[in-house]
Amino acid sequence: MPRLSLRQSDAQILYLGLLHRDAGPRPAVDQRGGEPRADSRLASLRGTLETELARAVAEIEVPDDDLPALSEALGGAINELKQISMADGRSMVPGFGEAAQRLFPEIVEEPGAALDVVGHGVMLRRRLDAAVAATRAAAPAPDTEGEGSARHRRWWRPWRR
Repeated sequence: MPRLSLRQSDAQILYLGLLHRDAGPRPAVDQRGGEPRADSRLASLRGTLETELARAVAEIEVPDDDLPALSEALGGAINELKQISMADGRSMVPGFGEAAQRLFPEIVEEPGAALDVVGHGVMLRRRLDAAVAATRAAAPAPDTEGEGSARHRRWWRPWRR
């Protein structure tokens, strides 16, 4: 379980991402495996992160399985911050605009300042994507030489044969 050390601005953007993820409509079951989604774990992570927002450096532990979900959450926050900059500070996600204005007061005065926050979010997402790639590289590769592997090949994906 990696331990992330986040600067205050990075922690604030990640908090907005988790807030955005919780506010959106999502099925309770993961589409890929039929397992319960990581939303409950991410909700507890959001609570932990909320207590760390006032610190200069926030320390959080994130399970390896939740790193891709954090990256997706950041993508949602980045898109919504772009929306805020274009819509004069308004957001379509309940509570997101108010939280963004509370965490980044410069957005209240000039909604276009949300684009400055977007740049920090993109850099954080790239760092998280690098962490995801590193954990996937460290994990053992699944066995694809089984008897069922030919059955699972898709005829419309010849580049993966």
